[in-house]
Amino acid sequence: MQGIHSPQGGGFAMALVVKRPIAKVATENNRTLFKWESVVAEQTYSCPQTREQVLNMYFMEHRAKLLDVAAFLDRLDRAKPTSDSMDFREAALKKAVSILLDCEVHRAKRILELLSDCTTEIPQSAHGMKGASGAVRSETGGAA
Repeated sequence: MQGIHSPQGGGFAMALVVKRPIAKVATENNRTLFKWESVVAEQTYSCPQTREQVLNMYFMEHRAKLLDVAAFLDRLDRAKPTSDSMDFREAALKKAVSILLDCEVHRAKRILELLSDCTTEIPQSAHGMKGASGAVRSETGGAA
């Protein structure tokens, strides 16, 4: 983080230097490579804790969750596909991961909206369903 002094006498504002992807460069071994740029953004702080306090309190918990997601994605990579199209849940999870990395605000809200089915229609048949699928099935395809 950097402090920026305003020459107009506006005082001292905190700024956050972040990197964000600006262009997709290539895809290599099922990984997308991006060109990144540094951006300075003014930041308002709504959390009463410092970044160090948040890291001290929650890092290990979220490290474990991240490793769990990585292991799940590795397991998917090793599994034999049943069709040529990607399952809608896998596609939704990969899109959610891209939201995590986009350095934009409200990541949790945007991922929740991505994974939420906001339809009010009742399905014709619940045959074979165990309950919620956790992602929205597109109308155009995707294996179940």
